[in-house]
Formats: sequence, structure tokens, C-alpha cells
Amino acid sequence: MIAHAAQGGLGGEYFGTMFHGRDAVVETRLLTLGYCVVALILSARMAQQADGAQSERLFERR
Repeated sequence: MIAHAAQGGLGGEYFGTMFHGRDAVVETRLLTLGYCVVALILSARMAQQADGAQSERLFERR
């Protein structure tokens, strides 16, 4: 829900109409970079949590 609202506000009808030509391309690239950074951070955190849960299960078996 939050990602959908952010996309509508940041890259959609609100801010998207403020940029034209080369500026619109730069805005799109910056948004893409931002989304990629957020995806990498979330993936790293989820991997950490999965590793922690897996190691906890290993210790419980012993």
C-alpha cells in the first residue's frame, strides 16, 4: 500500500508533471535508483532474519 501511494505521488501525476525533457529522464533514473536501494536494504534485512531463524532452529535441535 505504501509503495503504491509513493509511486503515485513521486513518479506519477504529482511530481511527474513538474519535469520535462532531460529533467524527466534524470527524475526517472533517481527514482529507479531509490527503489533499487530500498529493495536491496529490504532483501538484506530479510536474509539476516532468515539466517537468524535458521541458526536458532539448529541450536534447538541439539
